[in-house]
Amino acid sequence: MFGALSGRTKYYSNQVADWRKKIKYLPKAVRDDIAKRNKKAIDNKKKPQYTPNEKFEMWCDLVKKLGTLLPYSYITEDGIKLGNFQDTVLGALSGRDKRYSKHVADWREKINDLPKAVRDDIAERIKNIIDSRTL
Repeated sequence: MFGALSGRTKYYSNQVADWRKKIKYLPKAVRDDIAKRNKKAIDNKKKPQYTPNEKFEMWCDLVKKLGTLLPYSYITEDGIKLGNFQDTVLGALSGRDKRYSKHVADWREKINDLPKAVRDDIAERIKNIIDSRTL
């Protein structure tokens, strides 16, 4: 709903005008909260968009520094969902996710620069992804 009200997404765009009319009758505290969330949604839309390779480099730097894979819920201070992106990378490397298939060859080379423990974790996670598809 907030994405539609802020214009960030086009879903429900045919209901936005009706919602705006109904919001006028809500308590002031609720209207203020809606306005604040809409502003946040608009501000998030203005954040820089990173290419898959830029995100991959950020992810590599972080897992090198930490020496382990990230939890799925990991989000950087500037709002980049690197934990989610890591899941996407592992899906692409396993062949499950085709969105980034043109990057896979480069990513495989760069993964060789990661610590051995991280590479082993990656190999195990990819094996689990592939095995879960064959069940």
